Amino acid sequence: MTTHLQAKPAGTPTWTDHAAPDAEAARTFYHAVFDWQYDIGGPEYGGYTRQHGPS
Repeated sequence: MTTHLQAKPAGTPTWTDHAAPDAEAARTFYHAVFDWQYDIGGPEYGGYTRQHGPS
């Protein structure tokens, strides 16, 4: 895993992956806490979910 110790320029894309054992429960939790919305990929993408929000 790469660790960055300095701030990135504004607009630099940043992401993390979270492998929850119960994806639906994780989506419900983060929606309730942060009002996140989700785009859930189909089977060809392994159900990979992209978060965005709040709405």
